[in-house]
Amino acid sequence: MISGQVLTPAIALSDFANGTTKAPFAGVKLTLTDTGSTALAGIAGAEVAFCIAGNNPCIEMLATITLTP
Repeated sequence: MISGQVLTPAIALSDFANGTTKAPFAGVKLTLTDTGSTALAGIAGAEVAFCIAGNNPCIEMLATITLTP
């Protein structure tokens, strides 16, 4: 991973997302690079978890990448 940025500074699980009538959501921007040299090397996806300190549940996001030749 080269860099990562959280695009959503605050998430209220008990309310709509700011300015919308949609469920809360989180956003991240990731920059990745593939330095592998074989056909099996590469980036298949990324996972991000937002957790509150203590014994609390987390919000997890999983993104997969589909490449076309």
